[in-house]
Amino acid sequence: FFGRSAADDHGYGTALVTIEDDVVVKVVLEEVMPDGTWKDWETYPYVEAYEAKLTMEARFTDAGHPDVDGISGATSSAEKWIAAVTNALRMAEK
Repeated sequence: FFGRSAADDHGYGTALVTIEDDVVVKVVLEEVMPDGTWKDWETYPYVEAYEAKLTMEARFTDAGHPDVDGISGATSSAEKWIAAVTNALRMAEK
């Protein structure tokens, strides 16, 4: 299931949530830049943001819901990803 956050000055977050037997088994998070392009993690200079992405993916998968702690230093991204996962899980309920 796909979800996205609202956009702000820095773009928006997306989440692809895989559910099997009513259990979240995988979460893939990404970000879209203000110009509409996907964030290129290989060239993005803020390495902590990529580490936050991986940590948040694991947190969502482990918890099975979007109510997880964010990441200090990547607060904006974490908030977007929480919103994106929340929206993906709303789609799953339909």
